[in-house]
Amino acid sequence: MRSELAVATLPDVGTPIRRIPRIPLSRDLDHLPGASGALAGYRNVLGWVRRGDAHLRDQVARYGPVYRHMFGVDPIVCVADAELVSRIGRNREKTWSAGVAWGYYLSGMDEDIQGWDGILTLDDRPHRDVRKLLSPAFGPEALESYARGCEDLIEQEVSSWVGRGRVEAKAAFRKLLVRISAMIFMGERDEKEAERLDRTIRDLWLASFTPALGIPLGAVRSRMVSSYRRLLKALLARMAEDPNPTGTDLFSRFCRSRGEIEWADDETLARTFISTMLAAFDTNTLSMSSMAHVLSHHPDWQERLRAEALDAVEPGVRGLARMEQTENVWNETMRLFPVGSHVMRRPLVDVELAGHAIPAGTLVYALLGPPMRDPGAWTDPAAFDPERFAAGRTEHRAKPGVFAPFGLGAHACVGGLLAAHQVKMIYRTLLSRARIEPVGPMHHRHSYAPLGAVAGRVRVELRPLGDGAGRR
Repeated sequence: MRSELAVATLPDVGTPIRRIPRIPLSRDLDHLPGASGALAGYRNVLGWVRRGDAHLRDQVARYGPVYRHMFGVDPIVCVADAELVSRIGRNREKTWSAGVAWGYYLSGMDEDIQGWDGILTLDDRPHRDVRKLLSPAFGPEALESYARGCEDLIEQEVSSWVGRGRVEAKAAFRKLLVRISAMIFMGERDEKEAERLDRTIRDLWLASFTPALGIPLGAVRSRMVSSYRRLLKALLARMAEDPNPTGTDLFSRFCRSRGEIEWADDETLARTFISTMLAAFDTNTLSMSSMAHVLSHHPDWQERLRAEALDAVEPGVRGLARMEQTENVWNETMRLFPVGSHVMRRPLVDVELAGHAIPAGTLVYALLGPPMRDPGAWTDPAAFDPERFAAGRTEHRAKPGVFAPFGLGAHACVGGLLAAHQVKMIYRTLLSRARIEPVGPMHHRHSYAPLGAVAGRVRVELRPLGDGAGRR
């Protein structure tokens, strides 16, 4: 029998998130193994930040693959079994809602905005409509345009890194990727405008996690709301000035598809676009900086990727398609240092997971990191072994849910191919000019803050190959 939650929310599920009320969380979880209480919640958040995925694996070892805990002041259920994670993400039973989950945090955040519509927060038909609207912006023609448009910027920035010698990878990659993202998403080439856009995105990310910690509306949330309003106003003004833009940037392509969704007005589309940018600005910064840390301590793999980079000289995406080993190293880096921590959902009806009853309305975190160390799927899961992704092994396809660095199912990242292209373009340029050498010992400490990466600063030395060797 459908619960009162399902009866109350099913008519609204999948609609823009501002129309979904902030439905209280289910707290009837004492029958599950795990921990509860405010102190446990704050310790848990601290564990995510200090120890990242190792903290989650310790919890799985202690409580099992389905357990209860607290994230700050909120009760949650964590699911770490790969097949259950896949089941939740694929949602073939149509019982799991992303919108109701995100709505708990975002609905009512501001009386004018009231939340974010977006590709991560919509369900069912509205979600499919938005993905269809975005698909031309991530199609082959668009990806080719983005790749060619970024080449000069990547050349200039990488040359400055090599000229400096020692760089902090997280800061260096972020500066470059902010400019790339501003250009691809908005057609914005001014560095100061790109930095302003980046500050807005940072404010949005920071504020989105404050409710779980019980932080009231204050300076952080106020700054977020102000930043969100400014960005929304700028996008709406741009849409009004040029209702049929001819630009090649993602926003222009997105705007040209207006009218194809009957329920989406300009403001809804602008909010959806903001949420798409949120998912893109930080993820590659973190995965690429973790990759720099790994490569600096694995010169053998660095040489293999350098040879591949020097061979993949054809401009545009055709040359990038040949860089299979680079993609394998990137995938292995994300397996060891996950970027995304979990997929957040709420069941609309009572469900059962591994023999445990999960009440409707429970906030469920389907964990992405622990399955990527599942010994039943991965050979020597703690080892750095990019060959596990090669055609002859394909361990990442051993069973559903064991490798989902950017989500899975209908809500899997729509920009995954664009992200892979950026990684290949930057590392092709970097490795053809310099060797990456470590500053300090190799470590495997990981952190979620809120996205994941190798913990701490990533300092590396960039040694020019010398005498023009390797330069294209």
